[in-house]
Amino acid sequence: MSLNQTTRYNSNCFSILPKSNKTFLTQESGTIDLPQKNYKVYNIGRTPVYVELIRGIRSEWQGAVDSCVVQPGETKIFNNKENAYYTTALKIYNNTTVRAIVHASTTNGVFPMVVPKEPGVFDSDYNKKLRELFTVGVKYTPYITKKFRGLADTFWPPNKPHVWKQIQTKLEPLLESTILYGIRESVDNYLSVLGVRINALTSAFEQRRRTAKLYMKIAMDMDGFDSKLRSDSTHQCQKNRNKFLLPLYSNFVLMKVTFCTLGIVFAKDLGLIPKDVGSVNTKLNDTIKGESGATKYIANLYEECTRIIYETCHPEDIYNSMMNTRSLIALQGLEYSRIWDNMARNPSTTGEKICNDVISYSTFFGRQTANLNREAIPEIMYPLLTLPFVEVKQNCIRFIDVFLWRRSPSGSPKIGGLRLLFGNGFVHTMGAVTEEVEKINLDEARIVKLEVTGTGAVDSCVFYMSDGRKFSIGTRAKDTLEEVFEMKDHHIVSLILCNDDATLGGQAANIAVAYRLNDDYE
Repeated sequence: MSLNQTTRYNSNCFSILPKSNKTFLTQESGTIDLPQKNYKVYNIGRTPVYVELIRGIRSEWQGAVDSCVVQPGETKIFNNKENAYYTTALKIYNNTTVRAIVHASTTNGVFPMVVPKEPGVFDSDYNKKLRELFTVGVKYTPYITKKFRGLADTFWPPNKPHVWKQIQTKLEPLLESTILYGIRESVDNYLSVLGVRINALTSAFEQRRRTAKLYMKIAMDMDGFDSKLRSDSTHQCQKNRNKFLLPLYSNFVLMKVTFCTLGIVFAKDLGLIPKDVGSVNTKLNDTIKGESGATKYIANLYEECTRIIYETCHPEDIYNSMMNTRSLIALQGLEYSRIWDNMARNPSTTGEKICNDVISYSTFFGRQTANLNREAIPEIMYPLLTLPFVEVKQNCIRFIDVFLWRRSPSGSPKIGGLRLLFGNGFVHTMGAVTEEVEKINLDEARIVKLEVTGTGAVDSCVFYMSDGRKFSIGTRAKDTLEEVFEMKDHHIVSLILCNDDATLGGQAANIAVAYRLNDDYE
């Protein structure tokens, strides 16, 4: 069966709501009692569950054959002890206040393809529009070298819409028209006027005129405007809206922080007195570090939105849903917070590269599996996709071994597994390990792009390096799907590959990547 946008592979992931139970995966023998298959339960969620293998007759369940608690990350087999029953099923209890998510199957591990697409299942068209939002906006302002001109031209580029209007264009497919209309009403006029005033300040500054009064007036007028681009409501719908409004908010905060930093660095040229400089410095710190400051707001939004997605998303799309939410807030919030925090600490720094340790994630290619899903679920992300950047260079990938898999000795080579060796000696092996290996020495280069092909599995990979080299591995067949992992101003810092689908016989079922902002993105 060929895949299209209305079909998907089933990973047999189920959710159990708090303080509830669910009975599923029923097996029936027909007219006489017969031995049934055993069950496997892998708890990929955040909370323990109590599982029973229950037996019964046509009209009622008669008791449990096997039972135990399955903790997060654990896999347990539930054995019917080869007894004959008319019908068996799994009954899973969630006695906690947190949604449970499990992968459950009979032990043969064969899952049917679901067709057509179930309501709520991941929408690839929507995903494409969402990911266009990920890199919109500004990450670098040449404020030291180009001063106010750099600020004005970056956020209000000549002969182009200002940055916030560009962002609104990307938001149109993602937000209700009434919300966008409200944003335009409150934002567009203010930002257009602000751009005119900052350009006027820039011209006066370049003419070496004292502009302290105009500068301070603009600084005071900015106070509180960022609150128009966020809501502190605890309502779930508003949290979701805040997530999409984050590019507007973060770009305004970055512009405001840059404006304040310019005032501190060039106070003498502007004609600011010490009292003015103190006031600007207070505004800068309150904007970033205050009780309702931007850095704390974004950190809380990340925590809340990932919790909401975990509690509400379709269990068959937990990986993509979680990673899209993590990435949107990482790219349009956390990366910004690293930049403006550094500017506030070092306002006069010239040419220093900011080591931005924030990680963002791709969606996956191939078919979703339980091991892949488990990677996206923890509240705090951990290796392999999220690496600790204590010493950045030591954690870069240095070597990659790609293990080739063949369905038969004469079959075409496809992707079976990966081994990553990092600069600090950390080694991680994923998928099938075979004797047929393709080796890649990165030699200080970075992975800037990865192309993969296949249909419900990974047939081939092409690695593109920052030094221009290219490595093509596996077999690219005709009429298969293709995915390109690439993000503007970022490079790939890690990969995840899983092959826990028994029907593939060892071939890689899926692959996904993690990104980090380039140190030299400017």
